[in-house]
Amino acid sequence: MEPSACCAASDRTHRCAATPIPVGLHSHAYRTCPRTFANLANVRIAFVSPVEPGQPGNGSAHRADLWRRSLATVGELTTIVVPVLGDPPTQDAHRGLGEMLVVPTMLLDHADFPLHARKAPEYLGTRLADELEEFDLIVAFKSYMGPFAAGLGSPGATPIIIDLDDDDIAFYASRGQHVEADQHRQLRESIRSRARVMCSAQGFGDTQAIPNAYPIEVPLPSSMVIDRPTDRVVMFANLTYGPNVDGAEWLVDEVWPEVLRRRPDTELIIAGRGSEQVAYGVGFVDDMTPLYRAAAVTVAPILSGSGTRIKILESWAQCVPVVSTPIGIEGLGAVHLEHALITPDPITFAEHIITLLDDGDIARTIAAQARELVEQRFAPDVVAHRIHRLVRSVMSPRVGPVHLHRLSATEVADGMVVDDQESNTVHHLDPVASIVYALSDGRRTTAEIASDIAEALVTPFDRGERLTFIALDQLLKAGLVLDDPSFETVVSSDGLRRMRIRPGTIDHAVFDSVYSMNEYDVPSVLAGGTIVIDIGGHIGSFTARMLDAGVVHAVVVEPQPDNVRMASINLAAAIEDGRVQLHHAAVSGSASREGAIVGVAPMHESAPVINTGGHQCREVPSSIPVIAGEVVVTTMTLDDLISGLRRDVSSSAPIWLKLDCEGGEWAALETSARLGDVETITAEIHLSSERNATRLAALCERLEAIGFAVALDGDSNQATLVMLRARRR
Repeated sequence: MEPSACCAASDRTHRCAATPIPVGLHSHAYRTCPRTFANLANVRIAFVSPVEPGQPGNGSAHRADLWRRSLATVGELTTIVVPVLGDPPTQDAHRGLGEMLVVPTMLLDHADFPLHARKAPEYLGTRLADELEEFDLIVAFKSYMGPFAAGLGSPGATPIIIDLDDDDIAFYASRGQHVEADQHRQLRESIRSRARVMCSAQGFGDTQAIPNAYPIEVPLPSSMVIDRPTDRVVMFANLTYGPNVDGAEWLVDEVWPEVLRRRPDTELIIAGRGSEQVAYGVGFVDDMTPLYRAAAVTVAPILSGSGTRIKILESWAQCVPVVSTPIGIEGLGAVHLEHALITPDPITFAEHIITLLDDGDIARTIAAQARELVEQRFAPDVVAHRIHRLVRSVMSPRVGPVHLHRLSATEVADGMVVDDQESNTVHHLDPVASIVYALSDGRRTTAEIASDIAEALVTPFDRGERLTFIALDQLLKAGLVLDDPSFETVVSSDGLRRMRIRPGTIDHAVFDSVYSMNEYDVPSVLAGGTIVIDIGGHIGSFTARMLDAGVVHAVVVEPQPDNVRMASINLAAAIEDGRVQLHHAAVSGSASREGAIVGVAPMHESAPVINTGGHQCREVPSSIPVIAGEVVVTTMTLDDLISGLRRDVSSSAPIWLKLDCEGGEWAALETSARLGDVETITAEIHLSSERNATRLAALCERLEAIGFAVALDGDSNQATLVMLRARRR
């Protein structure tokens, strides 16, 4: 079987298992090389924001301020405010953070985009770009600043980071505002291709996580143990924001009556912009520190929306215990009874408030544990470090796989233990997976990592590379690394098979045709014991389809070196466990000591992509000398392959023969003396002249005489390619 990505070892422990490595080689395996980022001191950075950074009482302004402060320490920063979320700033309160420009909004008609995006269109960014010196990096805060940022940068040249902050699609969908959700979906699809990286506070989907942080200007208590009154509960919230309004009303109408029934002297304060419009509201408070210091409990009664609540982070930083709904505290990694008391039920919510008011030991324990969590993950310097690392990765792109930095790894006797606190999972890596994880720093190519694996195991490089990719696939499935950026990944339509492909080639189209669309008509479950000969194996798509249908053994023949490497990577686990034999060779009518010459990949006729399946072979010696890009490979006959299977695998199991070898199928089928051992033949037959049509008819007669029922897909008199399907009667 293919090695499992993770096998449960305990409630929080998973194992990544690959081939064992001898104990004693760990010091070699875990050596690291220095990370060599370019000096970014002179990099010109534009930070584009829809709101004045640092505006009090505004969560978006707080996050924008965090970005601005962090970017100002990386390079030469220009902050550009397009005030689609409020009034434009009248002065810059933080002039030490670089120049600030305020650009008036411009409303353009774009029915598919949300209003905020239409106020900061791409045209506005393009017009401003004509007046400014070119930037080396643009960071856009909020999805609706993406079009403006795209206009501000040089097309295809200026790297752009877009911080979505919240999942706006999920936010509007949760509130039943489906038109707005669709508009944000259209916007995100539009900006996705423009952005080098997209990030968010929670790291949802394919975004990278840049968490929120508690405000840098909030003075923190020096001790986690604070004497507090026992009767004051505070909700901090901007009540110009819909979900906060709904939450405040739910708190007042459904939760607070139960608290007062059991504890009539308890005091509730709702503080924040717009709160004067609700019961218990005191309006905007310029300095919230006294309220935090006087609060026994803070609450986050949020019922809809998305994102993370900065007010919870502030409460944790101030050592105030929190009661929240699940939506209110999502994305912060909080555990019920450990960092907060969490419930969606109003009566239970009231009971949790009373518990924290009445039981000082529970309140202090939860507050202390929450303070430790916020210092580890959400302190301003911690988040700033993640921003710096993100910027450097964009300006100095990685060349290989990289492990996720939110994880903590510890070397143990038999490998490594990796703790993913966000998912509350511990992964126990075996030695090979440990080496791959440790060396996946983004600065090494996968080939360099594979070379280290091969050296450690004293094994050939191609096997070291297979073991590397087996371990890498396990780490990817466990969510511990990002993949090698030199490859793209394609997943079959049924979700069962994941394979690597090369960008700018027909690999994806071939995989879709062979695996997902099943052009060779492979049944979902094959007859027991079926074995396969795959001539023209390409990147392994057909063999992968056969393996997933139950083939017990496969022989794959592929002459082109790059394709052999891809097939070795994609079929690595099956090669290692002996189910697949991969031959770097060409099939001919007779074995040749000199071998055959395989040419370079041609451009595809219908599109400007490389036809990685278009290689043709010619025998050696040849009247045409070997040219750059061509290689000489060994040759094998079809009878050699069949005889080997009958000798080494099974004397009677059904054999499925597939041929896609750019003209090589003729010699294989016309000369083989052992086709009687084959049960099924599927072959692409290449036709180039009237003589080929006559030759095809003779081939069909030969197969029928051996005992096959033959069918052709395509008109052999007009097509240049037909599919031959033959099955033993």
